[in-house]
Amino acid sequence: MKQAEHPFVGLWATADGNIRQRLLPEGRYVEARGSREAAYTGDYRIEGTMIYYRDDTGFSADCEFRDDVLYHAGMVMYRHLRARQQECRSGRWSCWPFGRSQELVQHAFLESPCLPT
Repeated sequence: MKQAEHPFVGLWATADGNIRQRLLPEGRYVEARGSREAAYTGDYRIEGTMIYYRDDTGFSADCEFRDDVLYHAGMVMYRHLRARQQECRSGRWSCWPFGRSQELVQHAFLESPCLPT
């Protein structure tokens, strides 16, 4: 299956949104950490439920998808929408049922209808 067609392609994030990883269709990824939008970049390949990373510095990692959750080097990452929902439920964010704020639309990785409280 081409990566572009793979269901795991897209944005994954920790529940607090601090770490965001975009799996691009061409087999590359970009990982943001806090305000560093491209803290890590590299290649990945998916085989079954396993994902194999090799960043541009040569570091490699083997991680796993289970029940639509990415277990990545000791972190738990959720699909983009699910990560936002986790934060909204935690009470640490004010959730807006409609639309997006201008500030969040400008954020390249995590356009969320939630704002920090």
